[in-house]
Amino acid sequence: SEEDSFGDTRQNTYNQNNTKVRDTAIITLLLNTGIRVSECVGLNVDDVNFKNRSFLVHRKGGKQAILYFNDEVSDALTAYIAFREQSLKGKNIDPETVDALFLSTQLKRISVRAVEIMVKKYATQINCIKKITPHKLRSTYGTALYRRTKDIYVVAEVLGHNDINTTKKHYAAISEDIVKEASGKVSFGVNASSTTSDDNN
Repeated sequence: SEEDSFGDTRQNTYNQNNTKVRDTAIITLLLNTGIRVSECVGLNVDDVNFKNRSFLVHRKGGKQAILYFNDEVSDALTAYIAFREQSLKGKNIDPETVDALFLSTQLKRISVRAVEIMVKKYATQINCIKKITPHKLRSTYGTALYRRTKDIYVVAEVLGHNDINTTKKHYAAISEDIVKEASGKVSFGVNASSTTSDDNN
């Protein structure tokens, strides 16, 4: 099954060691763009534009959005796509999944569940105390983006939130930190000793 992507390699097209190239690309993409797992597994090869460092995301309700990626994502995707093309040489692949960017070891479009299992697997390997999930990677990116831009509307747009209140709810604590930080940056430099008392007027 799809959930057994890391299972019996006798029936798999490529083994567990080789899936690291794919897994690195997926985790790097999730962590550096904040897309949903469902959006990640729904990507097609043609959705990625390396020239513009952008990719087309198919979102809830049939909506689409163009997002951009950094050098880390570019390198990881380049390595994976090269590996993907090499792996598919001479293989019979399902016409319905031939365009899929991320493939399972059975050469099917990888599932949300398989990605969740994969992320959990690597989190366990690094002895991570916190529970790491694909959604945690998404929120980590959202937090970093908000701290950098201080623009809740940009975060909502990138994360694909239809309701700005959803974004505000998730990042309320950070908003308070930003307000505190901003309050320390605004000063009109009024010096009490240089002012004249009105008592003598």
